[in-house]
Amino acid sequence: MRWTKAVSLIVLIACGRALAQSVPFPTPAGDGSLSGSAVVRVKGCGRATIPFGASFALESDGTWSLDAPVAIGGASRSRLTWGAFYTRLRVKTLLAPSSASLAALGLDAEARASALCREPVVLAPLALRKGTLKLNKRWTLARLRLSLRASASAASATRGVRVRWDATGPWIPEED
Repeated sequence: MRWTKAVSLIVLIACGRALAQSVPFPTPAGDGSLSGSAVVRVKGCGRATIPFGASFALESDGTWSLDAPVAIGGASRSRLTWGAFYTRLRVKTLLAPSSASLAALGLDAEARASALCREPVVLAPLALRKGTLKLNKRWTLARLRLSLRASASAASATRGVRVRWDATGPWIPEED
């Protein structure tokens, strides 16, 4: 009798997870003032942590903008995920910067990598590894993460470059 209850519970959890991920969910439009740090790592040259503040805005149509030392903008897709035991709701917005934004990020990363290596560095095109915006269940606190990777050519050698932005701050949802 006990094993049938356990099997029923497993089936219920599996069905609930499939249902939760198939439910359409509105984009959490709003804006927030975020503060955090940017970490630049250059293989063979070291790493630097730079504090930064940014203003992030997400529109209901999925477009977004980040006003930081480098202005970034692009499109996004939202999906709904649940935390452990379905008690915490998180919205993950997958951020895809526009090509102009990636070029601006590349110039900023190139300047930071050159300063870190103390020699001119030229970056190959950047590749977005991760771009997420997580909101708490009341949509009052946001955490933004952007992670980029590129290869760099310097006078002395070819190196790998990683740049990661991580910021948190209050989130103000858009009124309907």
